[in-house]
Amino acid sequence: MVIERKGNEEIKIMKSNNYFLSIIAALLIATGLPAQSLLLRHANVLTMETPDILMDYDVFIKDGKIHSIKKTVTDAIIPDNTKVIDVTGKFLMPGLIDMHVHLFDESELLTNLSYGVTTVLNMDGTPDHLAWREKSKSRNYTGARIFTAGHTLDGYPALNWMFWALQTPEQARAAVRKQKKDGYDFIKIYGTLNPDVFEAIQDEAKKQGLSVAGHVPRQVGIEKAIKKNYSLIAHGDDLISSYFNSIPTSAQIDSLALLISKGNTYLTPNLSIQKRMLDEATDLETVLSLPENRYVSPPAYSQWIKANNRTLDQYDLNGYKNYLQEMQKYNRLLTLACKKYGVKMVAGTDCATLGFPGSSLFSELSEMVTAGLSNYEALHTATNVAGEYVTNKINPSVKLGKIKAGYMADLIIVTENPLENILTVKTPAAVITKGIYYTRDNLDKMLTGNTVNFSSIKKRIEAADSLLESADAGKGLQILQEESVKHPAVKIYAQWVLGIKAMRLQNKSPEKSFLVRKANAGFYPSHFSVFNELAFGYYASKHFDSAMKYFMQSNMMAPSNAVALIMMEKIKYALKDFIPLLKGNYTITRISRTGEMLDSITLKITLSEQTLKQYLLSYSKNGNWEAVTKYEGGSDRIWFSIPGNYGETEYCLWLDKQKYGGQYWGSFGNNGQLRVNRKE
Repeated sequence: MVIERKGNEEIKIMKSNNYFLSIIAALLIATGLPAQSLLLRHANVLTMETPDILMDYDVFIKDGKIHSIKKTVTDAIIPDNTKVIDVTGKFLMPGLIDMHVHLFDESELLTNLSYGVTTVLNMDGTPDHLAWREKSKSRNYTGARIFTAGHTLDGYPALNWMFWALQTPEQARAAVRKQKKDGYDFIKIYGTLNPDVFEAIQDEAKKQGLSVAGHVPRQVGIEKAIKKNYSLIAHGDDLISSYFNSIPTSAQIDSLALLISKGNTYLTPNLSIQKRMLDEATDLETVLSLPENRYVSPPAYSQWIKANNRTLDQYDLNGYKNYLQEMQKYNRLLTLACKKYGVKMVAGTDCATLGFPGSSLFSELSEMVTAGLSNYEALHTATNVAGEYVTNKINPSVKLGKIKAGYMADLIIVTENPLENILTVKTPAAVITKGIYYTRDNLDKMLTGNTVNFSSIKKRIEAADSLLESADAGKGLQILQEESVKHPAVKIYAQWVLGIKAMRLQNKSPEKSFLVRKANAGFYPSHFSVFNELAFGYYASKHFDSAMKYFMQSNMMAPSNAVALIMMEKIKYALKDFIPLLKGNYTITRISRTGEMLDSITLKITLSEQTLKQYLLSYSKNGNWEAVTKYEGGSDRIWFSIPGNYGETEYCLWLDKQKYGGQYWGSFGNNGQLRVNRKE
């Protein structure tokens, strides 16, 4: 056995009578393909169990796991077929874990890995993500390890048209069982779920062996969530809505941190989001000219450009900047208070919705240090604590985030002590994932290969984008489809952006809007929400049979999703023979889910003088009468909406077995029953 040196690397190759086999072995080692074992010599090891550094240690890796950590000795016995790397003077630490990402394209797994992010938690998933996850398990795969939720579960109406909206505990249980059957790693929820639906999700998830993570629903609140052992709270700033309802004082922030510490709950502060949004609001062009933008996938890029940028889509941009600064200040104070009370915090970025894949995790760590954490404490959130969460809440067989015997060999090598200079983790000298060693040069070359393709696609995206909201929408779609054919392995355009384009076109050109909806279903055939939107296109043009077909398809993909169920019910009643059973005057009172009487309206329902087969509705809250511009349904069940302080409230009024009743759905899960009194 001999040791060959290549630059600063030592390569151990078995002696063989077969010279050809020796050459093949050398090529396998040089290209980063799996070797039986790997030995990192003379490493300064930051295990992340403590802030202490083990100076001049050997770390032996076998079959993708850390086998031993021993003080370096000159006469060490090195097993055959071992790749040996001399890392004298460098520092070895666990690979970073981003606990909040949204993956828009598979290439983002390589981008994350190149920045030392060896594991990501994907917070909204589809069958595509399941396929990427299975690939990421292989030692031959060059990319970050992935754990993924399924479609985000939310109340009705959901805060995002792509979410799986749920109204009842029964619907919630069906959704959890479906996601378990499909193989997702955990459940992600959002902010409008009602308490009984939230509890059903928690209960069913426990039965199915799944944890629940995400936003704290406003109608549930942080105290109830903690009592239900909610596993991971995303977005520290979002707790303002579920706990304070206004910008809190320092004392209130302190009390919130103390409350969180009493539960078995992890927190992702997501500090870097405010910084990124402030940067976009101040100078988007500078953000898009940063070097990291070269590696951004086309669908992520499509949502950042000016025409689609959600940060810039504010009627009062200066006021929004002030709001972001307030949120940044609050979130930093909350993070510091959580440190004080020992809350288990994990690092997460929300990339690539906001932030560059990979490099944004460094931004998150920097924000944590600005908030008052030490370098070690910040790095701890992205290694040890995050790994603990994965093991305890997602997969007990996967051990990450420490340099310890038996743990996954996901590691990074940096040139300086990260406890003294945290900047060094942004550009690791080498990355090891599943025991495979990649040099900085290896990773940069692979990224550059992606960049060549992405550059041309992004130019085409810009050309298509200006057409997609105009009479030339068809030409814009043609560009996207051509790029999709040229690059079948790449997602070209973000699903939610194309959906928004269709919604904006609806009033200007329903036909063009329908074309965009149809194209979106073609680009993302595994996502139930695109079929809801396609069905809405047919519904708007009163093609009820086709609308019903696609709502049924959506409901097969996401059982009992409230959007499909309610729309199928609306179609059913629209197709009934018209009999004016609801003609009359009513007092309608909203009743909360806890039985509290809220506000009332007076409603008049008359018949159209032109057809006598159509209702006319008007309502009064304070003596001033307003016409209802649109209703849906028919004879004995109708749906209509009334503006409110926080958006529209949808009402459903029905006559069932000679009894009047109804439901309402307001913003942020403010839902309940209606008390209906008909005036003679």
